[in-house]
Amino acid sequence: MVARRWAEKRAKKGSMVAHILIVEALYYAAISEELGVGAIAELEAQGATYDRVTVLGVFELPAAIAMAH
Repeated sequence: MVARRWAEKRAKKGSMVAHILIVEALYYAAISEELGVGAIAELEAQGATYDRVTVLGVFELPAAIAMAH
C-alpha cells in the first residue's frame, strides 16, 4: 500500500522522491507528538513525502511496519 502510494506520488512529480513511513507508539503521547512534529518538519523541508501510522504500544510497531510493506 505504501509502496503504491510512493510510486503514484513519484510519477506525479516526475522524479525520485523519498517516501518515509513514520510509525509511532503513543505510550508517551507528548514525547511522540513532539518527535513527530520535528520529523515531519524536516521531511517537508527536504521535499520528502510521508505516511504516519500510530499504534498503541511498542509491541505493535513491527506489525504496523509489516502491514505497510
